[in-house]
Amino acid sequence: MATFGTTNKYINYSVNSQELSYDINSNTSVVRVWIDIWRTNTGYTTYGNGTVYARINGTVYSARIGTGQKITSSAIRLGTWDVTVGHNSDGSKAIGVSGWISHDRFSSSENGYT
Repeated sequence: MATFGTTNKYINYSVNSQELSYDINSNTSVVRVWIDIWRTNTGYTTYGNGTVYARINGTVYSARIGTGQKITSSAIRLGTWDVTVGHNSDGSKAIGVSGWISHDRFSSSENGYT
Protein backbone atom coordinates (compact mmCIF):
# COMPACT_ATOMS: atom_id res chain seq x y z
CA MET A 1 0.00 0.00 0.00
CA ALA A 2 1.11 3.55 -0.70
CA THR A 3 -0.67 6.84 -0.03
CA PHE A 4 -0.66 9.84 -2.38
CA GLY A 5 -2.12 13.33 -2.50
CA THR A 6 -4.36 15.09 -5.00
CA THR A 7 -4.86 18.65 -6.21
CA ASN A 8 -7.12 19.08 -3.17
CA LYS A 9 -4.72 19.15 -0.23
CA TYR A 10 -7.37 17.56 2.00
CA ILE A 11 -7.98 14.51 -0.20
CA ASN A 12 -5.62 11.52 -0.26
CA TYR A 13 -5.87 8.16 -1.94
CA SER A 14 -4.08 4.85 -1.59
CA VAL A 15 -3.02 2.26 -4.16
CA ASN A 16 -3.13 -1.23 -2.66
CA SER A 17 -2.26 -4.70 -3.91
CA GLN A 18 -2.40 -8.26 -2.66
CA GLU A 19 -1.68 -11.66 -4.14
CA LEU A 20 -4.89 -13.68 -3.85
CA SER A 21 -3.69 -17.00 -5.22
CA TYR A 22 -1.03 -18.65 -7.34
CA ASP A 23 -0.97 -21.60 -9.70
CA ILE A 24 2.33 -23.47 -9.96
CA ASN A 25 1.20 -25.45 -13.00
CA SER A 26 0.37 -22.36 -15.08
CA ASN A 27 3.08 -20.20 -13.40
CA THR A 28 0.58 -17.41 -12.70
CA SER A 29 -0.81 -15.44 -9.78
CA VAL A 30 -4.10 -13.62 -9.28
CA VAL A 31 -3.39 -10.15 -7.92
CA ARG A 32 -6.01 -7.81 -6.48
CA VAL A 33 -5.50 -4.06 -6.79
CA TRP A 34 -7.79 -1.53 -5.14
CA ILE A 35 -7.89 2.22 -4.66
CA ASP A 36 -9.33 3.91 -1.57
CA ILE A 37 -9.91 7.62 -1.00
CA TRP A 38 -10.63 9.85 2.01
CA ARG A 39 -10.47 13.38 3.33
CA THR A 40 -7.83 14.24 5.91
CA ASN A 41 -10.13 16.73 7.65
CA THR A 42 -13.43 15.94 9.33
CA GLY A 43 -16.81 17.57 8.83
CA TYR A 44 -16.49 18.06 5.06
CA THR A 45 -17.81 16.06 2.11
CA THR A 46 -16.72 16.04 -1.52
CA TYR A 47 -18.84 14.48 -4.22
CA GLY A 48 -19.17 14.58 -7.99
CA ASN A 49 -18.44 12.54 -11.08
CA GLY A 50 -15.18 11.16 -12.33
CA THR A 51 -13.07 8.14 -13.13
CA VAL A 52 -10.46 6.21 -11.18
CA TYR A 53 -7.71 4.42 -13.10
CA ALA A 54 -5.31 1.63 -12.22
CA ARG A 55 -2.34 0.54 -14.29
CA ILE A 56 -1.29 -3.04 -13.56
CA ASN A 57 1.78 -4.25 -15.43
CA GLY A 58 1.11 -1.76 -18.20
CA THR A 59 -2.60 -2.45 -18.71
CA VAL A 60 -5.01 0.31 -17.70
CA TYR A 61 -8.29 -0.46 -15.91
CA SER A 62 -10.93 2.06 -14.83
CA ALA A 63 -14.09 2.53 -12.79
CA ARG A 64 -16.65 5.32 -12.73
CA ILE A 65 -17.04 7.61 -9.72
CA GLY A 66 -20.62 8.79 -9.15
CA THR A 67 -22.20 11.51 -7.04
CA GLY A 68 -23.33 8.86 -4.56
CA GLN A 69 -19.71 8.12 -3.66
CA LYS A 70 -19.26 10.81 -1.04
CA ILE A 71 -15.68 11.44 0.10
CA THR A 72 -15.43 12.07 3.83
CA SER A 73 -12.83 11.33 6.50
CA SER A 74 -13.93 7.67 6.36
CA ALA A 75 -12.20 5.91 3.46
CA ILE A 76 -14.31 4.56 0.60
CA ARG A 77 -13.25 2.15 -2.14
CA LEU A 78 -13.30 3.60 -5.66
CA GLY A 79 -12.33 0.48 -7.58
CA THR A 80 -11.12 -3.09 -7.27
CA TRP A 81 -9.54 -5.18 -10.02
CA ASP A 82 -8.43 -8.82 -9.99
CA VAL A 83 -5.79 -9.58 -12.61
CA THR A 84 -4.00 -12.79 -13.58
CA VAL A 85 -0.27 -12.17 -13.93
CA GLY A 86 2.22 -14.52 -15.56
CA HIS A 87 5.50 -15.22 -13.79
CA ASN A 88 9.01 -15.50 -15.14
CA SER A 89 10.32 -18.99 -15.90
CA ASP A 90 11.92 -19.18 -12.44
CA GLY A 91 8.60 -18.28 -10.76
CA SER A 92 9.55 -14.69 -9.91
CA LYS A 93 7.68 -11.60 -11.06
CA ALA A 94 7.91 -7.86 -10.34
CA ILE A 95 4.51 -6.21 -10.68
CA GLY A 96 4.08 -2.51 -11.42
CA VAL A 97 0.96 -0.99 -9.86
CA SER A 98 -0.17 2.63 -10.12
CA GLY A 99 -3.35 4.68 -9.94
CA TRP A 100 -4.75 8.11 -10.65
CA ILE A 101 -8.05 9.98 -10.43
CA SER A 102 -9.91 12.41 -12.67
CA HIS A 103 -12.81 14.09 -10.85
CA ASP A 104 -15.04 17.15 -11.14
CA ARG A 105 -13.54 18.67 -8.00
CA PHE A 106 -9.94 17.44 -7.97
CA SER A 107 -7.46 15.23 -9.77
CA SER A 108 -4.18 13.45 -9.26
CA SER A 109 -1.15 12.49 -11.23
CA GLU A 110 -0.31 8.83 -11.78
CA ASN A 111 1.40 7.38 -8.71
CA GLY A 112 2.40 3.86 -7.79
CA TYR A 113 5.10 1.35 -7.00
CA THR A 114 6.66 -1.95 -8.08
